[in-house]
Amino acid sequence: MSEDEIEEYLLAILEDLRNKKISRKTAVDRLNQNKNLEETIVNGNVCFCINDCYFMIKHLLEENITDIEIEYFVDCFSNKRKYNLKEKNQLILNRLSV
Repeated sequence: MSEDEIEEYLLAILEDLRNKKISRKTAVDRLNQNKNLEETIVNGNVCFCINDCYFMIKHLLEENITDIEIEYFVDCFSNKRKYNLKEKNQLILNRLSV
């Protein structure tokens, strides 16, 4: 899979999740069904943004992932913002402390 194809695939999952069309469990299941994606991620053939998003979705049921983080990745894959790990972490921390 190309990075563009992966971004489209992840964006579809994230938008469905954000819009409450699917549960977090369904999002994880959809992610795990795509073996080509998993192989590409595991082999390290993608940018850090995709890698970060992949593992965020993969751990939706295990960690305290906020809607803010989901929205951040939607914005990144919709070209509304450029991915920046420091900015993402700060945004999440700022929202959690409110």
